[in-house]
Amino acid sequence: MALFSENAAWPSHGFVSQPPTFTVPVFQYNKTGTTDPGNLVLSAGGKTCLIASDEGELLWRLDDKTPFVTNCLIQKLNGTDVIVYNEAYFTDQNVGFGYGTVVIRDSTYQVIHNVTLKDPELTNSRDGDWASVIDYHESTLTEEDTVLVVAYNATQLDLSPFGGPLNGWVHVPLIYELDVKSNDIVYRWDVMENVPLQSSHAFFGGVHGTGATRDKVWDPYHVNSIQPYKNGFLFSIRNAGTAIYVNKATGEIEWTLDGVDRNGDFKIDGDEQTWFNWQHHIRIQDNVHNDRQILTVFNNFNDEMTGRNESRGVIIDLDLHTMRGSKRGTFLSPEHPVYAWNSGSVHFDQITNHTIVNYGSGTAVMEFDADANPIYRLEFGNPVEGYSYRTMRTLWKGYPKTKPSVRACGKDGELKAYMSWNGASELVKWNVYAGMSAETMDISACLDKTGFETEAAIPDDSKFIRVDALDGDDNVLASSSTVPTMSTC
Repeated sequence: MALFSENAAWPSHGFVSQPPTFTVPVFQYNKTGTTDPGNLVLSAGGKTCLIASDEGELLWRLDDKTPFVTNCLIQKLNGTDVIVYNEAYFTDQNVGFGYGTVVIRDSTYQVIHNVTLKDPELTNSRDGDWASVIDYHESTLTEEDTVLVVAYNATQLDLSPFGGPLNGWVHVPLIYELDVKSNDIVYRWDVMENVPLQSSHAFFGGVHGTGATRDKVWDPYHVNSIQPYKNGFLFSIRNAGTAIYVNKATGEIEWTLDGVDRNGDFKIDGDEQTWFNWQHHIRIQDNVHNDRQILTVFNNFNDEMTGRNESRGVIIDLDLHTMRGSKRGTFLSPEHPVYAWNSGSVHFDQITNHTIVNYGSGTAVMEFDADANPIYRLEFGNPVEGYSYRTMRTLWKGYPKTKPSVRACGKDGELKAYMSWNGASELVKWNVYAGMSAETMDISACLDKTGFETEAAIPDDSKFIRVDALDGDDNVLASSSTVPTMSTC
């Protein structure tokens, strides 16, 4: 089935029917219970997007040459499922930001929107004629067919009151709402105008920047998630350990949840001092059983320079009437503690009460059942090439416009056909046609799909081959091109 790549730090494999560059990481997993239905959506090490089963059977791989891809998720646009991800053509992985676009693909995998941002009021911290300056951390669609993103303005400021240089530079995040069709700026909110610099826990130097020059800007905020919520939006400031809800109409902060110092608007029950710090992926949802809110967050508990705390997923119940909070659950990685200094996500399903935790740079994904028991653990790479920024489950249906791929070649003394169709969720069976010429091919095999790539023996004297992809009712979905056979694979 697979051809293992040579000299790989983490094992990956390719497919005979696909180009040599079409590779996917090997899944190492342990499944001890019944997971929620659907495939996993992953962004593998900033290199590509994957939709695959728990066991690693690939459904779709983004076959793109973009230098950096992250935040691959299934979202809804006009009530229809779409694939959304961030592409970046410049990244500073030390500080953790970049310049790029938001790409939206439909169920045929065609790009239907490429969202860009050009704001003449911004000063970039890196020189270049950037076509778009959207940071790669967020791209959340709204019901108004807009997308929430973040971009940064390099701003000169006296930083001496905070221990920095007199003529310093600050990386100021601005939250934008953009029209996905026109790229027009619908809304803009300046974080530094509303959140004091004193709230930051980021020191000067290292990954947070010295602030001495424009290309060494101090990063006191680091916004890494934004979500439409009620009359505005909820966003995460990683370097302050806070979640903040803003009323969009007034531009005012309605409430702040402080995960570190408990100086926010909520009284937190329990004795635990730190609820979350250096966090990622804060999300909130209405509780379907009562009038409370359920907030989920991946608590990295580490930045790149301080501490070695065990990272975890956290679920918090919030009562907006009494402004009290209580912890519903904490999801550590048992047996294999994770210390993730970047990335990570938590997805909680109120129907099944299952929780999926992506441990970010800890390179693990786990699912927990309704009793918080671990029932699935996945690893698919090292911290450099195998982490996923966020992970979710999906019942995605894909109908590619591309043709199925087929290759026939000699292997183990036989002539074999290898066939695949990237992204085809309804593919169930294959019909294989082979012959001495392209005009005289007969059907030589009818077989069920077995994994992403299916293998079949064909007559040794075959010179040409073609395959038909069929659904469960034996309808032909598409046919491959007719290609010549090869003596060796």
